[in-house]
Parts: sequence; structure tokens; C-alpha cells
Amino acid sequence: MITERRPPLLIVSKSQSLADSLSGLGPTPMVESVDDALAVLELRELPVLLIEMNVPGDPELLLKRALEADRDCQVLVFASDKESSAALKVLSQGAAEVLPRPCDPGRAVAAVQRAGLLWKFQRELRHWKAAPDKVKDFQLLGGSALMKAMRDKVAKVAVADSSVLITGEAGTGKARTARLIHACSARSEERFVALDCAAPPTGGMEEALFGAEASDALGALSAASGGTLYLHDVDRLDLASQEHLLQAIKDKAHTRMGGNRLHAVDVRLLASTREDLRAAVQARSFSDGLFGALSGAVLEMPPLRDRPADIEEMLLIFLADDSHGLGRITPHVPAPIMDKIKAHSFPGNVRELRNLAGVMASLGESGEINIAALPSQLLAPIRLQGQAAEGSMALKPAVREFERQYLIRVLKTVSGNQSKASRVLGIHRNTLILKMQELGIPNRKERGKKK
Repeated sequence: MITERRPPLLIVSKSQSLADSLSGLGPTPMVESVDDALAVLELRELPVLLIEMNVPGDPELLLKRALEADRDCQVLVFASDKESSAALKVLSQGAAEVLPRPCDPGRAVAAVQRAGLLWKFQRELRHWKAAPDKVKDFQLLGGSALMKAMRDKVAKVAVADSSVLITGEAGTGKARTARLIHACSARSEERFVALDCAAPPTGGMEEALFGAEASDALGALSAASGGTLYLHDVDRLDLASQEHLLQAIKDKAHTRMGGNRLHAVDVRLLASTREDLRAAVQARSFSDGLFGALSGAVLEMPPLRDRPADIEEMLLIFLADDSHGLGRITPHVPAPIMDKIKAHSFPGNVRELRNLAGVMASLGESGEINIAALPSQLLAPIRLQGQAAEGSMALKPAVREFERQYLIRVLKTVSGNQSKASRVLGIHRNTLILKMQELGIPNRKERGKKK
């Protein structure tokens, strides 16, 4: 698990004694003048700044620049009795606290710890106040008790910096949840990098994750530095990449393919899977150590069939959005049709409901949905190959057959154009191709060869 970072500090003092008294807290970098401190301030964030009033330069200018760079910066001022008036002036201009010089070591440590916590809490509060504007595109919809509980869980895990494993069936909103966690976190101003482990790019998964020395390829870990890396379908990650990633998490550094230089790792890891990773660990197809590293917190996304009360609410929201995008008024959905929709089991979960809303919006030109406009192939019972007796069909084969039939229908709708189909489905084209191969659906090129 990637641990939370301690806010860095800088000591501005001509005496080593202050730094020595704080050495138990970790690295205590020190400069001896305001000019040196301003130079450091230009290079990196300084959440906690300690200033002795007798240093060369203008402490008031340093305070001003520090607060301009980060209004949550906690500035502690150490002053003698003779410097009390100047220290009070700095306090009125935004310093957090004035402490006597020379300062008792225990008191100095307590003040720095207090300042670090205050910076962290103020930063988190600012992110949460800004959250409604930043996360509206990723908000989890649904007024059911299940979704209210899920939103509460997301809110709690978002403010931590621990890894999160998001589990659930296809279409339940795992990728959306990952983006919501990032948007509500202290890393939200940094990059969110998503890597689909089920669709490795041309160079392979190791190069995509770690980069390559020869080509100077960056890799997802370095690209997400300071921010969040999201591994979609992490169960599809090959064992070699799993071990390399686990070592990078442990060392907080990694090497690129073909190189031996270490590159620092500072990312928050989010991962998702629709598979049972514990079973994969037992089958030795997934690393036990990596499973532990990714499971700082675990969120299980509920399927839509477990929260039928959300179907009408979400359908109307999606229908309004899609109708607005088409420049039309939102069509009315008569009660009998809504009842039929709510009775559907939605094996494709929210993604299926979203696609249904898109079809309804495009066919609802008259301002009302009629039964003829309803895509019956989405609402009719799925006919399973080799139908078993009622109650004896396992869930996985049923979902697999639904996915197969659903993909075939989408591909027919777009005349087999995979790029269009991937856009309709909201997935990468490579993911669509892999899914077609997995479900035994031939692509157009293969069909052409058979002819």
C-alpha cells in the first residue's frame, strides 16, 4: 500500500539547534537567509515554514510569497523578546503561530506537528468545498440505500492516500468511481492516468506501465507521478508485470525496460476487476503480494438488479442528457413502458441502462416514447444457448451470453464498424476487439477471409 506523504517543511535559521530539535520528525532542510528560502519556494511546495526573525532579509516578504504560493501554508515564527513587535506584525499578516526563541524542543516539535495537520485538514476541506463543481461528471447516481452507502464509502476512502480495489460486474461504474475518488482526493490537481490491462498497447504491458529506456518512453507510473494511476481489469495483468509493479510499490521506485536507472514512484494506485482476485491468488494467476498492496480499501459496486429503485431515476437523468445533446425536448415515458423497463434484469448494469436511454432519446422525436420505439431486443429475455432448467443456470454463463448477444446487436447497428461500436459502448477499440475474441465473435476481416 502506498502510504500518506508527510507535508515537507523548511527551516529558515542561522542556528543548527532548531533543526536538531526537529530531527526526530524526519528530514529537516535548512537555509540561512530569506533569499535562499525564496529560491527554494520557487522550486517546490512548502506546507510548513519555520522562520527565525533574526535571519538576513525580509521575513515579511517571505511570508507574503509563501502564502501567495499556497494560502494554506503554515508559517511558524520564532522570535526573542526584543523581536516581539516585529513578530506580532508578521502574525497579523498571516503567520500561524509565534514561538519564543530559543524554543523548547518539545514545544517546537508539537508546533510543527500541529502545523502539518492543520495544512492537511485545510487542504482537504478546500478540495471538498470545490468538489461539487469538479466531480459532477463522475457522481454516482441513485437514491437507493445501497448507493447512499456507496457514496459514503467513496467519500471516506477518497481523502486518504491509500490504494483502492474496486470490484463488481461489467457496467457497474468501476471506472467512474475511480475518477470520482481522484477528483475528491488531495491529488485532484494532478494527473489521472488510466491503463486498461485487458488491452495492452503495441509495446506490451511492461512498457506501458514502466516505460522503455531505449525509446525514453515514459510509462504510466511516471506519467501519473504526483497523481493517480488507475489499472482497469487489473486481473488481466501478466505475472511478470505484477511482480515488477509490486517491487515498484515496495521500493517507491522502478526501472524502465532495458535500463537500470531508478525512477521515483509517487502515485496513488486504484485498480478494478470483475473477477474474484482471492480465487486468482489461490490459483496462482495473481500475485498475493500485489493483491495486498492494491487492497488498502475495497469497494464492491452493486449490480443494478440489486437496486431496482434506482432504474427510473437514472433512466430519466440519462434520457434528459441525451435528448439535450440531440437538441430535443425530453420525451415522456408512459407508465406501462416504465414498468416494463423496471422489470428488466439489466445484466449489462448501468452501461446497458445508459445505452437504452440513448436509443430512446434518438427514437423519441414525437415527445413521447411508444412501445414500437422501444428496443425490444434489450428488454426481451435473453435466449441462452443450451438452455438449462430454471434455477440451474449459473450467473457467469448468463452474463457471458448476454454480453455476446448484446455486442452482436451493437455491431449490427453500426454495420460492423468497430470504431463506432467502441464509442457507443464507451470502451477502447482494443478492449472491444479482445472482448469479441473472448466471446467468439468474428470481426469483419476474419469474415472476409472465410469467404
